[in-house]
Amino acid sequence: MCVHSAMPRAFSRIFLLQSRDIFRNLAFEACLHLDREKTRQAGRTTDLLLWRSNPCVVIGRFQSSWKECCVELLHENGWSLARRQSGGGAVYHDTNNLNISFMTSRQELDRQKCMEFLQDTLQTLHPTKLFHVGERYDLWLADNENSKPSKISGSSSRLGSNAAYHHCTLLCNSNLSNLSAVLSSTFKTLQTKATASVRSPVVNLDVDVEKVQEVIVESWIACLAHKHEGSPEPLIIRISEGCEQEHVDAARFTRTLSEFQSWSWINGASPAFQLDLSEFEPKLSRFGLFRLDCGRGGVVQSVSLSEQTVEDGRFQGYVNALSTALAGMECRRYAWYGPLDQFCAQWLYQHAEWRNEYELLVNSLRRLSDRF
Repeated sequence: MCVHSAMPRAFSRIFLLQSRDIFRNLAFEACLHLDREKTRQAGRTTDLLLWRSNPCVVIGRFQSSWKECCVELLHENGWSLARRQSGGGAVYHDTNNLNISFMTSRQELDRQKCMEFLQDTLQTLHPTKLFHVGERYDLWLADNENSKPSKISGSSSRLGSNAAYHHCTLLCNSNLSNLSAVLSSTFKTLQTKATASVRSPVVNLDVDVEKVQEVIVESWIACLAHKHEGSPEPLIIRISEGCEQEHVDAARFTRTLSEFQSWSWINGASPAFQLDLSEFEPKLSRFGLFRLDCGRGGVVQSVSLSEQTVEDGRFQGYVNALSTALAGMECRRYAWYGPLDQFCAQWLYQHAEWRNEYELLVNSLRRLSDRF
């Protein structure tokens, strides 16, 4: 019998995750949702899940990692990149950004009411300011009626057959400079049909994150007491890092954590995209338009040349041969170095008269590989 099946059957639970690891937090959220999905958990109302993570970027289920954030900056700072199971746009997390998940049945999920609960709760922290829920179930803050509002919370949802959740971020005192810098595209010329984030002006709530969490918990308890008079108080559960599997299916948590940490989930789930290779070597533009096409999963499909200005057919032959050499390769950092070196050793030896021109194209692909 799983450990978590022996937990008391509380009317409602408030989970306070102590881990600052984005992958562990997302895995726990996913497993908690699946537990509710499979058991239906009749008689239980909404569970609340609160957590924070070290600096990272979290993209939506149907987004391109390279379109939504600056991967180079993530590498430089040692920050993580994660993909969640819900849709929506990319968000920056740090330990001053509180994440809130409302876990309930699909039938009972009301995203508007979830955000209105937060609106009413946060209003007590800033009585003179104006909070309102936006069309996308986000939360906005303005100093007064005459000032422009800025976003303090973005949200997304996941709907199962029986269970569902609505979750959101809440900027308490996040580093907005880091947020602005990292939520910019890795590649300027990348074209994709992936879901695009909607950029908005943001602002901090400017309240200590611990205080915000405390007020939300107190407000949630009061809300349930008013709505379900006579019901027992929610069970508050603090979960230390490494103890998550005591509260959800342990085997599923291990599998989900491994999946969420994998390249195939984080980057390999990105939709198809195209890039102009002159972004990485401007001199290429004098020969025509070089384009890299990658299919779903970050796998190279082809390198092509159009609008060609060079009449020598050997140049097109070189491009075709290079395309064949890279076809099927994954867009992993530095992964193309070996195949490119091997290709150059064979091709440039036989076509030394075009060496400088050929190396421009290869160097552009190396620079591109550096930035994955």
